[in-house]
Amino acid sequence: MECSTRWAAVWVMTGLGLLACGEETEDPGSDQADAGPVFDDRGPGPDGGRGGPDMTPAAPEPPQVTGWTPQPGSVRVPRETSVRIRFSEAMDVATVAAHLQATADRGDGPRLVPLQVGAGEGPSEVTARPARSWPPVARVVVRLGTGALSAEGLALLESAELSFQTRGTVPTVPAVGQAAFEPLSCVDAWVPPAALEGPEGLSALGWDWRNLRAAPAWAVPVAASLPWVNDNSLALVGVRTEPRRAPDAGFCFVTAIRDAPASAVLRVQSAFHDPTRGFDDLQLAAWTSPGYRTGLDHPLTGAVWGLWEAFEPGGFSEADRATLEAYDEALSNEWAQALADFVHAAGEARLLREAAFSGWTETDVETLRRAVLDTAYAQTNFFVSEPLASLDVLARVGDELDLASVNRAAQRVMAATEALAALGDTPLPPISLEVETPLGALVIRPGDEDHTQVPEGALLVLDGGGDDVYDGQVASTADGRAVSVLLDLGGDDRYGPDRPLLERSRSVALGSEDGFGQGFGLAGVAILFDVSGDDVYRGSVFTQGAAFAGVGALVDRGLGNDVYEAAYFSQGAAQYGAGLLDDDGGNDRYLVGSQGQGMGRPRGQGLLLDRDGGDDYVSLYVADPPGLPNGGPLWFPSGYTDARGNNHNLSATQGVGWGLRPEWGTNGVAWSGGFGALVDLGTQSDLHFADTLAMGQGFVYGLGLLWDDGGSDFYRALWWGMGSGTHMGTGVMIEAGGDDDLSVNRVSAALGHDLGVSWYIDQGGDDVYGGGISFGRAYDEGNAFFLDLGGEDVYDGIFVQGFGSCHFSQGVRLPTVPRLGLFMDLGGGDDTYLTDNEAAANDARWEQVPFGAPEAVDQKKGLGFDR
Repeated sequence: MECSTRWAAVWVMTGLGLLACGEETEDPGSDQADAGPVFDDRGPGPDGGRGGPDMTPAAPEPPQVTGWTPQPGSVRVPRETSVRIRFSEAMDVATVAAHLQATADRGDGPRLVPLQVGAGEGPSEVTARPARSWPPVARVVVRLGTGALSAEGLALLESAELSFQTRGTVPTVPAVGQAAFEPLSCVDAWVPPAALEGPEGLSALGWDWRNLRAAPAWAVPVAASLPWVNDNSLALVGVRTEPRRAPDAGFCFVTAIRDAPASAVLRVQSAFHDPTRGFDDLQLAAWTSPGYRTGLDHPLTGAVWGLWEAFEPGGFSEADRATLEAYDEALSNEWAQALADFVHAAGEARLLREAAFSGWTETDVETLRRAVLDTAYAQTNFFVSEPLASLDVLARVGDELDLASVNRAAQRVMAATEALAALGDTPLPPISLEVETPLGALVIRPGDEDHTQVPEGALLVLDGGGDDVYDGQVASTADGRAVSVLLDLGGDDRYGPDRPLLERSRSVALGSEDGFGQGFGLAGVAILFDVSGDDVYRGSVFTQGAAFAGVGALVDRGLGNDVYEAAYFSQGAAQYGAGLLDDDGGNDRYLVGSQGQGMGRPRGQGLLLDRDGGDDYVSLYVADPPGLPNGGPLWFPSGYTDARGNNHNLSATQGVGWGLRPEWGTNGVAWSGGFGALVDLGTQSDLHFADTLAMGQGFVYGLGLLWDDGGSDFYRALWWGMGSGTHMGTGVMIEAGGDDDLSVNRVSAALGHDLGVSWYIDQGGDDVYGGGISFGRAYDEGNAFFLDLGGEDVYDGIFVQGFGSCHFSQGVRLPTVPRLGLFMDLGGGDDTYLTDNEAAANDARWEQVPFGAPEAVDQKKGLGFDR
């Protein structure tokens, strides 16, 4: 850009933006000098034309600026710097002085500054210094404008200006950028085997996928729940009960999160918040952050100052400024910039939370918080249920909460936290920092000590390393804050009590003292991020990546062998939001009592993502039986007694979309479930142990997914698990390979019940199936699909009703709607069938008459074949 050098007067002004020739400079650190003089067209000659000579006497050239210091756009010059402007000829001191003034960046009126003009008849040098002010001057703009006269009385025709950045702190106020959306295409994420749709499959029945759509069987009397009940047969765009698209959920979801950082995983989770959106139309919501000005002195100080300006103007003290500026000076530029960005992310998250709860008063939000925090979980004697709150409050949060804004806030904070974690090899200053902000304390500690205390109400706790112990509600917004983050950069750390979960009494294990933390987002964003080490996480309720009307995440990086223990609603669990437990690798052990390990309740998306290692996933009672769960002393109250008098645990774990039945303590309301997923991307051998409703289970309109990438895995469950959908739910279990051992006690594995849809897909390996696995059984108007696509397998089933069967119940509402129970083994080889079901055999195809109503054979089909 070229700037006019016809100058007559000088203004010195202060502000927050960088200007160069009247425009925002894109690079405040540029040392580019001014491009030189520009002369205006003198206009037409006396005859009106431009081609003829100008016969008027030539006017003398106006004085030109021949140089100045500092250079335009320069940064990190002394705060009390002087402006020196050199002119090509002598200037009249009075003329220049009359137009010289300074305005503080708070706009508190003009302030004159000293002025000196070089003496003599030759070129003049004008010196001006910004007035000392508070807040410190951040920018100096020198302007020479039109309308004033030079020493020769010549009027300037144009104005021009020079700008430079002074050294000092600038308050940088957070602002929310625009939302950005892009499609997540799930079309044909999984292509069914040709045999399924070919002349031996659906075509042989005269059917296609349109025959198998399921309609809702229950009325849902709460308006907030109605949008979540979806089925394409009712002309709604939905993902829950359309059988053909159910495996797309698993393949699409896992493909999108594979190798993705935690911030991107949260972005994918946001696409699955709304179960009324079809897989053909999923949208990924992201943020476009306006960021903050780089290249300034004291970026962390300026960011904290900006928080005060945004939320509590005037609250930033000079003492805090001095403390932060001293710490800024000790930080490397990389740490200073990353910390400043984190503070900005927290400010943006606060603004996004306000947008998400638009129309809610503080009293409304407090009522919601108390509904979750005050429920007496330890006293519940039958199925831990909905938090004790009025239906009006729960319906409002279901209807009104803008989950897209909440998730954008979480993505922004997680990305900033990941940037901090990436600097773990760069040393922090050997001094600690603790300073207040309007969003909570900012606490930074070097890594040369072990710590046992964390200040309550912290916005950020950044620990540089050491073997630390964290008690209480760390990384939690249970206290009403918008953002809470704990980032530990190394060491073998312990979070929560030193006693294992099963050594505590039920009242302690389900108490609030050790709950509501370790990444619990309640009407806010909470993140616990541990970079490395063999860590132990112990909590009670709502912990380890849990959320209610918010986003909560626990991220453990490195290859440590970690232990996770929790009682209830934990380890990637959410209602009205997203819960994430993301572990990088190592041989980890996960223990939860009920509702966790990838559990999504109404309008929630819960995910347990383990990226590598041989892991144990357990949901149990006190005495862990060595084989199948046959009943025992219940440690957790979410249990029941079966017809034989045996006690059992209602697990609802390991990839469960969990809805709430009207007779289970929910005031007679059916709350349609969310999306829960357990995704294990390692190829080592894993163990899965649970009791009832687990391992890829969809319950009451919920969608559940269990995905395992490979390894020789061991699965044991009691009832309703391993890819089962019940009460209009959809359950999907996908085993990508390995020689697996799977067994259940009662009907499970590819069991579609009460309009539920179930899928079990094994993509390879020599597997052993035993116990009460249903092997593709449509029960009470469900649809069920069991597919083993490779290996020489052993099928040892104790139930005759299975291996591609349909069980027709006379009392259901849809006696003429087609339903299918399908069994397929396409792996070749010599498979073994140890069953009393005489139809199932190696290298055979069979159809089975509907159990319970053979006359319904035209509508209720049982189909199986082995190839």
